[in-house]
Amino acid sequence: MPLPEQRIKNLLDQLNWNRLECVIDPNPLGSTNESYLCTVRGEKYVLRLGTKQAGILSINRHAEEAALKLVSKLQCGANLIYYDLETGNMVTEYIRGREMTGEDLQNPPYFCRMIQVLKTVHAQKMSDQFDFYADIERRLNYIKEHNIPLHAQFNLAYEKYQQYKNRNNINPVLHYGLCHGDPFPNNFILSDSGKVFLIDYEFAGMSDIFFDLACIAPSLALENQKELLRLYFGKYSPSLLEKLYDFFVINLMWNGTWAYVKSMDVPAEVFDFVKFGDTHIDHILNAKRPEL
Repeated sequence: MPLPEQRIKNLLDQLNWNRLECVIDPNPLGSTNESYLCTVRGEKYVLRLGTKQAGILSINRHAEEAALKLVSKLQCGANLIYYDLETGNMVTEYIRGREMTGEDLQNPPYFCRMIQVLKTVHAQKMSDQFDFYADIERRLNYIKEHNIPLHAQFNLAYEKYQQYKNRNNINPVLHYGLCHGDPFPNNFILSDSGKVFLIDYEFAGMSDIFFDLACIAPSLALENQKELLRLYFGKYSPSLLEKLYDFFVINLMWNGTWAYVKSMDVPAEVFDFVKFGDTHIDHILNAKRPEL
């Protein structure tokens, strides 16, 4: 895949980096934007080129920049080098290590470190909000306007989502913090030194932290879901587990509508995002409450 040379050069010019001194991996990283690994004078960085669909994909650039500055100070995310609010172009230091996986959730020491990093992020404060309910409605309007095909039983899934939303929208400040918005295992990095970092804050903002917990928990067995709650809250209770299961559905609707919108940006032969959205809707239709 050819590099978008002019866009990369424009970004490097902002840093006063000579393109001839930079070695850039031609394989783009990430699904929302295009990111590239750049080596310059022996140091590695990640160059991110912003997407034109940032708004409809629920990316708030001001919130992302603010969150990145916070985690840079806390040293629990990638250090921010450069950020352009207008374009969404960004440069961060590269963390030497590996992406974590679902298998790491089964490793108690790694699992504990991931939860502790997430708690550190959630404890921070900023002015920007992460309104996942509003994101879903805005995307559905966009989907309708652009005639994006939806799952045949989408309306049934949406009714189920609304029930769970209404049950959990009574006291939204109960578990309030700085949400990451996308803390799936691959956004955790296990560094070569053994420290765990959380990267990619495109959807960050203040909201109910159960949205984040619902990104981690679905692949876990019931007992491990209970352990997640114990690690995070210092205790387990049936009401906490019920809320976690409600947010599975809320999270699925948010990510499913994201996938449908993303289909306008990526050809189906590259990746079928409509089918990916349908998969999320299937999961909502099949979701069950926990047996307590």
